[in-house]
Amino acid sequence: MSTNKFSIGAIINESWSAIKKNVWIFAGALLGFLLIVFTVSFIMVGSTSIAISSINPNDIFALLAVFYSFSFLALYLIFFVLEILFYVGYYKMALLAADGLEPSLSAFSASIRKMLNILLAAILFGILMNIGMLLCIVPGIIVAVRLRYFFFFIIDKDRNAIDALTESWEITKGKTWKLVLLDLSFLALNMAGMICCGVGLLLTVPMTIIAYALVYRKLTGEVSQNADFDALSDTENI
Repeated sequence: MSTNKFSIGAIINESWSAIKKNVWIFAGALLGFLLIVFTVSFIMVGSTSIAISSINPNDIFALLAVFYSFSFLALYLIFFVLEILFYVGYYKMALLAADGLEPSLSAFSASIRKMLNILLAAILFGILMNIGMLLCIVPGIIVAVRLRYFFFFIIDKDRNAIDALTESWEITKGKTWKLVLLDLSFLALNMAGMICCGVGLLLTVPMTIIAYALVYRKLTGEVSQNADFDALSDTENI
């Protein structure tokens, strides 16, 4: 178990410092992902509409559900692959920023093994969190804040799904309520980022992920020599 401590205020300040240095690549990558999602959605909806328009009106009600079902499944699978690839790259860039290094778009690559481990870990994470939510909500919140770092373990250390979840649980032991406060802080920040038609989210979303990368580095005790963030000094201050 890690005994490393972190300050919420310092984490917020240093994630802000990191995003200011790398705002264009993080905002650009996020915007690019959203544009790809929009384009894929437009193509799928357009293709489905064209296919439906060519159906004999007498058969349309019988075949409409089939077309929409296959289109929805195809769209879901495409989105799923794109989402995993995006988050792998985004979390890699966040780790680089947390280490004081310059992130690059080359981070957007992932092996099939890592993608499968992320899928399995995400499914287990969702099951455990939902079970916790059914048990008066609080256990679900605890599971969510303590297991969320599984993503970093898979990307950074190539852990399998079970080991990633287990190690995330271990490093966050004794830090639960501070992590809850951190989540609430960034929830408020992202809500503020939704002002002006959500444009601010291009700044607050990557800032949030960089903050989680900073916490991950601190809790694992593997701070890069390139990192010069105050947030990475031992402190019990909130």
